[in-house]
Amino acid sequence: MKLLPLALAFGVIAASGSASAATIYKKDGFTFKIDGDIQLQLRQEVDEDSNSEIDIDDSELKPKVSYDIGGGYKAYAEAHFDVGNDDDGNVEAEETFIGIKNKIFKVQIGRQDYVTDDFATERAIEEPFAESAFEEDNDNRFDNDGFVDGDDVILASIRAGAFDIHLSQDIGGADEDDFSSSDIYVTANINKYFQVGVAAQILEEEGGLESDTYGINFHAKLGPVSLAGDYSEKEYDDSGVEDTEVFNLSAGFKLAKTTKAVLGYTNIDNGSFGDLDVYYANVTYKFPKAKNVSVFAEIQGVSEDVTSTSFDEDDTGYLVGMRIKF
Repeated sequence: MKLLPLALAFGVIAASGSASAATIYKKDGFTFKIDGDIQLQLRQEVDEDSNSEIDIDDSELKPKVSYDIGGGYKAYAEAHFDVGNDDDGNVEAEETFIGIKNKIFKVQIGRQDYVTDDFATERAIEEPFAESAFEEDNDNRFDNDGFVDGDDVILASIRAGAFDIHLSQDIGGADEDDFSSSDIYVTANINKYFQVGVAAQILEEEGGLESDTYGINFHAKLGPVSLAGDYSEKEYDDSGVEDTEVFNLSAGFKLAKTTKAVLGYTNIDNGSFGDLDVYYANVTYKFPKAKNVSVFAEIQGVSEDVTSTSFDEDDTGYLVGMRIKF
């Protein structure tokens, strides 16, 4: 399904939130901030052969600097470090970029996510499978290890009325065999209750395998319930590799002033590997006197009809954990 023409007319809102960064120093147009989070989980994956484990899901530190360079513009740089995703405990530089921005425009270069990394509306606490077709892995069509970031990325964002237009280009690096990616993600506020949008990616992988990926999603506020959904499809060009389609739908609601819950469903469908259904429910409690401190729990189930996976039909996983943002 080709959705690229719609990218000129519609958009989606990226539902991402972060803690307020602490300002360490501010003087004469120079600002130094820092934020991050630490999240640990007691977790059993959706695999009957897995044992429960303590998982360092996040251990992030994000220093951020900016200078006022006049004319309403700021020059800025960020470096995002994480030890939580490395089994050896080594520090991993997830993103390192530098840029210039004003109130309606920014451009930045460096190691960073593609703009399509913000596309998926899935709201599971832990995402063991592809959140969207932009993130599916060609080697295992259900993993979320696909190409959504790179080392040689130029990114730009423009605000135009109700629209936010996000573009990124991975130029591919010095090696001719490196993959490259062109991404667009357009978001729009239809009104204060409904947001909609589209994304598209043209990707060339190592070895010359090319694919086109398109998606559309929405966020809606219906009284006490927030609904979100998306559909995306990856099509490989002249390769014989089967297309992948991913569908997400979730509903969030408050159980109390400090407690919210989410019910969600994800379907991943590929002609060669089969069909995977993921169901999840989670609840998060934020402490009233310290909202950056939260505890949470999630249960996740799988029903599948696939030819090659590491789990059996109707497996269930769970996690409980704690997160501190700063």
